[in-house]
Order: sequence, then C-alpha cells, then structure tokens
Amino acid sequence: MSRLPVSVVVNTYQAERYLDLVLQAVADFVAEIVVCDMHSTDRTVEIAKQYGAKLVFHDQLGYADPARQFAVAQSSQPWVFILDADEVVPKTLWPEISKLVDSGQYDVIAFHWLNVMFGQPMIGAGFGPERDVHPRLFKREKVTLLPVVHAYLQPDPGATAFTVPYTPETCIWHFTYLDASDFIARANKYTSLEAERESLKLNPVKAMRKLVRDFAKRMVKQGGSKLGWQGFSIALLMLANDAMKFAKILERQNGATRQTVEAQHRNQAEKLL
Repeated sequence: MSRLPVSVVVNTYQAERYLDLVLQAVADFVAEIVVCDMHSTDRTVEIAKQYGAKLVFHDQLGYADPARQFAVAQSSQPWVFILDADEVVPKTLWPEISKLVDSGQYDVIAFHWLNVMFGQPMIGAGFGPERDVHPRLFKREKVTLLPVVHAYLQPDPGATAFTVPYTPETCIWHFTYLDASDFIARANKYTSLEAERESLKLNPVKAMRKLVRDFAKRMVKQGGSKLGWQGFSIALLMLANDAMKFAKILERQNGATRQTVEAQHRNQAEKLL
C-alpha cells in the first residue's frame, strides 16, 4: 500500500507510555506525522523523532484540546487523522481507511473505539464500542476544531460523514486507565474543567438520584456485571467521577472558592485564640 495523503496529528505531554506503539501503527501508511508536544520531560520527544514526526511545541495548558487547532495547522496533507497518544490503529483497519480516502466520497470519517481498561477490553458498563464513536479522519476544510475537553471537532454544514462499522479489527484501540489511582487522578482534572463550563443549576436530590440510576444502568443494562471485577470497578469509579463533578458544581454555585473558604477557616481559627 502506498502512503496515503494523510497527516496524522498527535498532541502529547509526558506520553512515552504508548507513543511508540501509536506512531509505529501509522508510520508506514501515511505521508506525514505531526506531534505537537507541550514540553514533555520524559522520552516523548525522543520517540517522536525516532518515527520521523514533524515536531512542534505548544505551551502547557493542562489538556490538549485548545492546542489541537494549532497542531492541525502545522500539517500539510489534504486529509487529517487526529489520534491521542494512547490510541492505536490496528493494521487490519488500514485497507478500509485507504478505500475511503481514495474514493473521497465522504468528508468526515468516524470510528468505533474499543477501550482497554484495567487490563481488558471493555465491552460494556457504558464504555462499549457501540456507544463510543468519534469522527477523527477528515478533509481539513470540512470541519471546525473545538477547544472543549474531549469534543475534538464539529463537521461543517453540508459535510458528508461515514462511520466505519464496528469489528475488533476495524476500530481504534484506546489503551486507557491502568488502575483506580490512574482513573481518579485524571477524573479530578477533567471534572474540574467540566464543572467550570456547567451553567445549569444543580439540584442535589436529582443529582443523587442520577448517581444511583447511572450506576445501576452501567451494571445491569450495559452489562458491567458480566465483566468481572473490572466492570464493577469502572461502574463504581464513574459514580465517583460524577459525584466529584456535582460537588464541584455546587461549590461554584455557592461561591465556595479556595480563597473564600481559607478566609473563613482563618476567621474561625482566630476566634479560638
């Protein structure tokens, strides 16, 4: 297969864990790899150079999405394929990608994601591939890139779209959480970002009901109970994730910043002196 007129764009920060596998999976199939790094101090830059990537840098923002537009602007091919540094394209998917790019029939191509968590592919508990579908391959003039966490892009009006049907051989493999500590560390960061952009007033009673309802849904309707300890763990952790987000929204609604609370604590402590 000749190299496709595609730029693979990967935003990175401290991404050495899987980056070699991500780049190895695309290196023989595309005309260009662009790695946009936020000044990593691990082996990320070294690995990118090993695979001949065009290396560009962006200020550290805490998460990749605001820098994605900059990264895509550094690429040169008519098609762009956005990947994260923990997402691997199986070799069995490339014939389908080649066919779609060569035909040019569609402007935006979406793929199913197979999430690998705690050592096994998750085929339920709300993380199954039937629910996890993302547009990532596109003609550069047919989409608008979004700076919102995990939103990636919005197809422009009139853009034609296609979703590659799911099989384990024709989806993107997403190697994500290693354990509960890994999940919690990331959840703390992303729930803060989500709470900051939430404008609806939170009703505590409705929020509590939603937590219980969603946990039961993940375990029963979405098959988490059939996935062993991993299924129970991810359902429990997602309950904690949503609880953290709700708690942070309540803090914002009530003006409870760290500065105001610290002042209250100091005032209370001074009364004890």
